[in-house]
Amino acid sequence: MDEQTLIVEVRRRRSRAEAGQLVAEYEASGLSQVEFCQKQGLSLATLARYRKRQTQDSPAGGDRWWS
Repeated sequence: MDEQTLIVEVRRRRSRAEAGQLVAEYEASGLSQVEFCQKQGLSLATLARYRKRQTQDSPAGGDRWWS
């Protein structure tokens, strides 16, 4: 009986700086989200989360409660 080996790639978490860099690269790329994510090996949900986090961390995003 042959046994198959399942290889699972363990991915590390990106720092906020690395996530911000990916968002900046996406915005400068001119690519669609799908194209960018395919090239980077990134899921759409991850890119969306990084983009949302960046807008919340920005000064304009931080003032949203006071507007």
